Amino acid sequence: MNNVLEKLDSYSELPAYPVLLAKLDQMLRDPNSSIKMFADLLRTDAALVGRLLRIANSVWFSAGRSEVFSLNDAIGRLGIVQLRRVVYGSYLSSQFANNGVVNHTEFWRHSLSVAILAQRLALLRHDLKALNPDQVYIGGLFHDIGIIIFAIIELKKYRAIVGNAATQDLSLDELELKEFGVSHADIGAEFIMRHWGVNSDIGMAVKYHHNPFEAPIESRPIAIAIHLSNSFCNNEGISNGVSIPHSIFLEGAWEYLGLTLEDALVIYEDVKDSVAESELMIAN
Repeated sequence: MNNVLEKLDSYSELPAYPVLLAKLDQMLRDPNSSIKMFADLLRTDAALVGRLLRIANSVWFSAGRSEVFSLNDAIGRLGIVQLRRVVYGSYLSSQFANNGVVNHTEFWRHSLSVAILAQRLALLRHDLKALNPDQVYIGGLFHDIGIIIFAIIELKKYRAIVGNAATQDLSLDELELKEFGVSHADIGAEFIMRHWGVNSDIGMAVKYHHNPFEAPIESRPIAIAIHLSNSFCNNEGISNGVSIPHSIFLEGAWEYLGLTLEDALVIYEDVKDSVAESELMIAN
């Protein structure tokens, strides 16, 4: 086994999957879950309640309506899709401390933006069963988590790699493979599947988001959606905090999902909205 993957199995300081997220996942799968049930779960975290109220009263969701003061009303205004975004974004960004390797806010703004865009892209092709919007969102949120894991278990070496990335001719994943034998996509996929119990369709999409046509067929649509959204965000300056060259859309990626340039132009407007929305979700 690769030395880094061995460390992944034995390193005791990696965070466990948040209990609140596990309970939220269970409730989201239950069609009988009510706003009151969601509120009872979420009000156990005062910081999260404050963030939910702030977002519900923001310009994106208030639409000129009066201010809401209760958690129940905030959840009712946001809806379940946005509730998932806020809770996941807030909790995940708070689970990993700012390690000084990448800018914490830039990293999570990028991850959230990719997740939101990938989900919206999936909603354009709601007829594709393999392109489940919820799975696409989770995969987008996790797609670069391996960067954070590298920074935890190989801090000194990884800080040097990221610090020198802008002066190298190789991409970040190529530099990682050269030094460690695995990339952030590899280690991120292993982490979320083995330590957090994320299903293999999402895990494989994370693993192959830089080369999605190599993903297993059942994960390929998710991997392609994440690849397209990741490249789009990078090219619009919404980076993960690592200096990288211009990102390309792999040939045939848009066509594989049955999308066109006109769809991409619609997505471009969503990029700007998603960045603004994601800023409110990041736990600093």
